[in-house]
Amino acid sequence: MPLFALAIHRRGPIGSVLSAALLLGAPAILHGQAYRADKCGALRQPIGTFTARGSVRYRLATNGTPDTASVEVLSAGPMSIAGFRSAAVRQLSACKMQHPPRPLAVVQQLQFDTGAAALDPAIVATGSESPLAVEATEPPDATAIFSATDPALEERPRWVDCDRAPRTKITTTSGRSMAAESYDSDPADHGLVTAALLVGPDGRVVKDSLTLLRTDNTLATSKLMRSLATCRFAPGRVLGAPFTTRVNATMSLSPNGYSVWTGPVGRSALMAQ
Repeated sequence: MPLFALAIHRRGPIGSVLSAALLLGAPAILHGQAYRADKCGALRQPIGTFTARGSVRYRLATNGTPDTASVEVLSAGPMSIAGFRSAAVRQLSACKMQHPPRPLAVVQQLQFDTGAAALDPAIVATGSESPLAVEATEPPDATAIFSATDPALEERPRWVDCDRAPRTKITTTSGRSMAAESYDSDPADHGLVTAALLVGPDGRVVKDSLTLLRTDNTLATSKLMRSLATCRFAPGRVLGAPFTTRVNATMSLSPNGYSVWTGPVGRSALMAQ
C-alpha cells in the first residue's frame, strides 16, 4: 500500500495524510504567517493516478477560499506545468484554509500520489517568487484516444465510484435483508471480471465500449459487466486536459463487497477470490 492510500471512501486516508503534513506548519501558524487547510471536501473533478510535488502561489480570500483563477506554478515535477496547475486548481477548489486578516498572496507546497493529496500550510508570499511559464506545447487533438500506458498521459484513469453496485439483495416477506446470507447460497454473488473499456473526458465509461477479457465465474459475468458500465473514473489527462483513455478495468465481488481497479490483475487479487 503506498503512503497516500487510495480507498473507495477517500476522505479518511486523505484526511490523515493532510493532518500529518499540516502539523509541520504549527510554529509558523502561531506567528500568523501561515494558513493551514481547515477542511478539504470531495473534488468535483477528481484527480487521477500520478505522483508529483510542487508549489503554487495564489490569492487567499478572507473567508479562507483559494482564488483558483490566480494560481501560478512556482515549481513542479515530474510533470508539465500545465498538468500540475490543473491538479492544484482541482484540489484547492475543494479546500478552505484558515482565514487571513485580509486578502493576500500565499505560497503553498502540494504533493500528489495515486489520487491523494497532501497540502503544506500556505505561507504568506514575499513577492519575489518567479512563476513558471506554461510550456508552449501544442495540445493533442480533442478526439485523440490514449492508451493508459501511453507516456504522454500525465494522469491515468482512477476508479471513483459506480452508479449500480453488483450486489444482489434478497428481501424476505418479513422485510429483512438477506444480502449477506445470499453470498453463501448464490454462486452468482462471487466473481471477478476484467474488461477493456474507454473512459471518456467526463470520466464515464463510453457507451458500448466494454469488451470482456476474462471472467472467473460465468454466472456473475453479466451482472458485473452491467455494473462496470455504470462506473465513473478520474479521466486520463494530458497537459491538464481530459482525454478519452483506453484501460483494462477489473471488478471483483465477494462477501465483503465489491471493488474496481485499473491495470493488470495481481496474483493476490486472484487468490482472494
